Amino acid sequence: MSFIDKVTITLEAGKGGDGKRSFRHERYISRGGPDGGDGGDGGNIIFRANTNQNTLAAFRYQKLLKSDDGLQVAPVVNTVKPARTQLSMYHLVPKSVMIED
Repeated sequence: MSFIDKVTITLEAGKGGDGKRSFRHERYISRGGPDGGDGGDGGNIIFRANTNQNTLAAFRYQKLLKSDDGLQVAPVVNTVKPARTQLSMYHLVPKSVMIED
């Protein structure tokens, strides 16, 4: 395995899902009120320090790290329910790594 000590990668966290805007429409309720939900949060990218790693070889050919986008709200009648949040991505890096913006 070759020793890689400097890499340039692009990080792209997931965007939030689309919410739904709707209003309750029931026969005997005159002004139903809002009935919708929030879109799910996008996934995060998290780096964890690991003492068992000493090189950045895992990122040699992987130049783009992209997390999943949040989900849209399911069109369910008469419920105010948020969509599911995406999971975070964890990447192990050596303990002495500096991450710059």
